[in-house]
Amino acid sequence: MKIRSTVFLSIFLLVQPLKSFCWGPDGHKDIGALAYQYINQRTKDSVQFYLGNVSLADAGLWMDEMRKDHSYDYMKPWHYIAIEKGQGYKPNKEENVINELNKRMEHLRHRNLYSKEQVAVDLKILIHLTEDLHMPLHVGYPSDTGGNAIHITFMDKPTTLHWAWDNDIVLQQHINVDTLKSVIASFSKQELAEKSKTDILVWMNESRSYLPKVYDFKGDSIGVDYADKNASIIKLRLALAGLRLSNLLNELFRN
Repeated sequence: MKIRSTVFLSIFLLVQPLKSFCWGPDGHKDIGALAYQYINQRTKDSVQFYLGNVSLADAGLWMDEMRKDHSYDYMKPWHYIAIEKGQGYKPNKEENVINELNKRMEHLRHRNLYSKEQVAVDLKILIHLTEDLHMPLHVGYPSDTGGNAIHITFMDKPTTLHWAWDNDIVLQQHINVDTLKSVIASFSKQELAEKSKTDILVWMNESRSYLPKVYDFKGDSIGVDYADKNASIIKLRLALAGLRLSNLLNELFRN
């Protein structure tokens, strides 16, 4: 029995990094579905023109799906930005989520210069990275590769700290679109207007501010208590990602 467990753990640790780049599929789809409910009709028509028969919710999965194709490996650094603990963001020309988001926003503002196919790709990248930037460990520390190098158990199952936040807790807490809508409904009009603003450095700093709570556990396992304690953070980040994505799309497709 011990041998079987060891073999399982070894296999798990080999495949785990392949999926530990971003919110899990449920998180991404929930954010996209939420954003779709808040974009105006003009934006819906424009977005759907470029995405074709792909929904906004599914478009956010494209960058993850492309990881299976090694010709897209150059996109891997785009999902995150690594900043040493105790340090702040310094503008640079590196490939990271901040620079890539800025690039895609610029492309979409001048989409008449690009083919429909290229605009569709830019749109899928923008959707995905806006969603990713709201996950605290996507702006984490290089020393543990944003929690990917921290192997733990959650509910007695092997995982990583990164994947626990990306996917495991989202599923365990039964977070869905209705959950996220209730978070947004709790905002006052003033809060809603303030929180909707497009400022990706603010989004990044917010995510980073939660890292002390992300790492607030002892040993090599986390459980229900940890999930319950941090569920409100995950719900908030997912809800804000959907709200801000809708506002960003409305801004970009205003004309």
